[in-house]
Formats: sequence, C-alpha cells, structure tokens
Amino acid sequence: MPEKQGRLPGVLPKQIPAIEDAADTLRKLRSKRQKLAAEEEEAQQKLRDLLKEHRFTAKRPYIFETEEDGELVKLDAFLEKPEERAYVRKHKDPKAEDDDEELPTSE
Repeated sequence: MPEKQGRLPGVLPKQIPAIEDAADTLRKLRSKRQKLAAEEEEAQQKLRDLLKEHRFTAKRPYIFETEEDGELVKLDAFLEKPEERAYVRKHKDPKAEDDDEELPTSE
C-alpha cells in the first residue's frame, strides 16, 4: 500500500469555520467557569466564616427562604465541621417526612 502523504511544512490545513466556532465557544465558556469558580470560592469563604461565627451546624442549620425559578424555596445553610465547606441545601422538614411515609393498606 502506498504511504499517505503527510502535511507539508508551512502549509496550514484548510479552515473549517464550524470547528473554529466550537473551539472559540469552549474557550469562552471555560474562561467564564474559571472566573465563576474564583467568585464561588470567595462566597464560600464568606458564608463559612459567618456560619462559624453564629455556630450553625448540620444539627442546627440556618433556615431561610429564597426565590428560585419564580418559586419560594426553603433552604438550610450549615457547616458539617468548622474546618469544612459551607453547605446550602433544600430544607427537609422532619414533620413533612413523617407525613410522606406510606401507610400499610389492608387487602
């Protein structure tokens, strides 16, 4: 079989605009993500310091409401341990969990 000719030095491959656009989009998104990661780390540190100052833990979370996608959502903010990250999760009401239990049915 004949060998395939390699690329000649100094000759650029043909331009494919779709590849250039996709690569540029990826580069821009990666830059945004890196910037957001730095901002998120600053917010994480600030929240952690405040939760630590006010002694909010997983057993005693700070419960608050906020709007998310046009709906009011109840959230918990807490520290697992003082040295660890702060967490923000949807609030789970222990009373509501009891209500959600399935009752046995008689057949």
